[in-house]
Amino acid sequence: MAEQKKRFFVLVDQYARSHLRCFVAELDYSPEELVYTLCFRRTDGTRDSPHRYDCKYLWASAEEVRTMVEVGTLAADFEKHLNEELSSLRP
Repeated sequence: MAEQKKRFFVLVDQYARSHLRCFVAELDYSPEELVYTLCFRRTDGTRDSPHRYDCKYLWASAEEVRTMVEVGTLAADFEKHLNEELSSLRP
């Protein structure tokens, strides 16, 4: 499970940084709910920025994550979800 979490983190963080000017600040897994919780923050935040604490939480099912990690890429519908949800964090 730890390896899957690590690989998922890398996939999502790379996409968020290169396409959305965000990064994955937290990634947690709930075995009881079979859900990953992701917290995203802006990459352009500075210590003096009024947006330095802006963040957005999203969720992904364990099954979704397993499939994306197996193929080594984010699913198109997951990318679309990220684009829509994280637009509120963009400058």
